[in-house]
Amino acid sequence: MIWITPSDASVPYSVAAAGPFALESDLMLLHFAFETLRVEKVLAVIRSDSGKVLSMNRRFGFRDAALRTVRAVEFRELVLEAARFDPARLDALVSYWSNRVGH
Repeated sequence: MIWITPSDASVPYSVAAAGPFALESDLMLLHFAFETLRVEKVLAVIRSDSGKVLSMNRRFGFRDAALRTVRAVEFRELVLEAARFDPARLDALVSYWSNRVGH
């Protein structure tokens, strides 16, 4: 997944901040990976200082698996097994926001 900061976003930050679009896109990818491709697990590699991203992925059920350092920057490897993927609560949140922002 690619994360961008407000300063280099092609979508105005005010629009992006209006709903849980990162949550929605991540859920779509996980549904596709587990339900269509039938993978057994998904690995996410996230900068250790990206607190919001780490928190969101842990809400999906990802667990810490390892640490790695690349060019003096620490990254966390998180893993989500298919059996732990339970998106019902998060799907409901995306549905709520979709109705609220008029998707």
